[in-house]
Amino acid sequence: MNDFLSYIKECAKLFKEKVSQEPVRILGHLDCDGICSASILIKALNRENIKIVYSSHKQVDEKIIIELSREPCKLIFFVDFGSNVLEYINKNLSEKTVFILDHHKFENIETKVFNVNQNKFKLNDDIVCGSGIAYLFSKCLNSKNKDMAYLALIGMVGDNQD
Repeated sequence: MNDFLSYIKECAKLFKEKVSQEPVRILGHLDCDGICSASILIKALNRENIKIVYSSHKQVDEKIIIELSREPCKLIFFVDFGSNVLEYINKNLSEKTVFILDHHKFENIETKVFNVNQNKFKLNDDIVCGSGIAYLFSKCLNSKNKDMAYLALIGMVGDNQD
C-alpha cells in the first residue's frame, strides 16, 4: 500500500511540473464512479486555476484516442477508465503526457503513461475505486482537496464497493 501511495504522490508532483497555461483534457467514464472521479479532478484543478476541457463517455476506444491525438492539449487524464486501451494510447498519444486514474485491470505492457492503478501494486480490486484514486491524487496536489472525500464515497457506493 505504501508503494501505491508513494506512486500517487510522485505522479501528482510530475503533473505539477508539466502543467502549463494550456487546458488539461479530462475524459471520464459515464457512470457514477466516473462522474465522481471527474468532479473531484475538475474541482482540484479549478482550485489551482488550471483550465480544463472535459467530456464523458460510456467507454473509450481507438476512435476516441485518435480524435484526442488531433487536439492541441498536451496533458490528458482518463478517469475511471483507460486502462484497457494502453496500446492505443501508446500508439496515438506518444507526444502527449497521459495520466490514467483507474482501478480496472489492465494489460501489463511497456508504456510511458502514468497509470495510477492499484492493480499495478498487486492490491485487491475492492480496495479503491476510480473516484478514490482521483481523490488520493487530488489530495496530493493540494491538502485542501480533502473536502472532496464525500465524492469518493459516492463513487464507491455507485460502483457497488464495500
